[in-house]
Amino acid sequence: MHKPSKIHPSLLPKISDKLRCGNMDSATYYYHGDHLGSASWITNRTGSPVQHLQYMPYGEPFVNERTSSYEERFTFTGKERDSETGYSYFGARFYDSDLMTGWLSVDPQSDKFPNISPYAYCNWNPVKLVDPNGEVPVKPLVSVAKIVYKAYKIYKKTGKLTMNSLKKAGLNELVSIVDDINTIFSEDASFEDRFIACVDLVVGTEFNNTTVDARKFVGIATKNNYRKKLQDATGKTGKGYEAHHTLPQKYEEKFNEASINIHEPGNTVWRETDNHRGKSHQHIKEWEVFFNKNEEEITKEKIYEYRDKVEKTIFGNKNGDI
Repeated sequence: MHKPSKIHPSLLPKISDKLRCGNMDSATYYYHGDHLGSASWITNRTGSPVQHLQYMPYGEPFVNERTSSYEERFTFTGKERDSETGYSYFGARFYDSDLMTGWLSVDPQSDKFPNISPYAYCNWNPVKLVDPNGEVPVKPLVSVAKIVYKAYKIYKKTGKLTMNSLKKAGLNELVSIVDDINTIFSEDASFEDRFIACVDLVVGTEFNNTTVDARKFVGIATKNNYRKKLQDATGKTGKGYEAHHTLPQKYEEKFNEASINIHEPGNTVWRETDNHRGKSHQHIKEWEVFFNKNEEEITKEKIYEYRDKVEKTIFGNKNGDI
């Protein structure tokens, strides 16, 4: 072993950190995973290491040191490795870590990734991505959590995320996903928008820049797909702009009571990205004042009159920036 005979108690997994406990001869073993979820150290209940594992990039065993007869079966990215064949079972197919490509059969989702070999493990990026079931590579959740936390600290300090603010903070790795993170934090974002943004983060920016689209990947097609409706209505893709709800989604139920669909073009307009994000909080506050002052039944005419006033006050116009 390259470590002391005992692991310091502070490094032992707490109850919430126990990814898996193995049981052999009435003994309890604790699984310590690395950033990909691969077994790195196996310890017993006293904290003594019983197995130490390291891997080559594509999962081929590099180090396997043991102090007992216990042999961990769940190794590379936490998948079970067959002792006879050496293959790991991912669910959709088997993986051979001795091969650089790894997979022993074609990706069942290969039609969604036409630019990637159906035998390529994690789009040739095994250090950064994992494949939970043998179908679609994703970023490990711990990596996503770290990215979001870094961005959140900037968002709390500045009130918005821009490419310049991320670069100045030395977070260049977040520049390509700034739109997704802003969507997650935005008070005006719908549940659908936040969900799709989370999928983009988990799937990874490598796929965002190819033919894979998060909406197609998740299979979401709802009646409130307001971006697509706005694109069809205006004939513009909105590049550099965001679809802005002139009537905030936070109060959608109240607008529904007045028979207003807030997702229809006319109630959504294009706003320049940084301008939209920088003023979204003020926009919400203006409508909060409106509903606090008007607790009685509110007419459609009164809502539209106030909407036009708010849009002109905050953004300088009521019809959008393009």
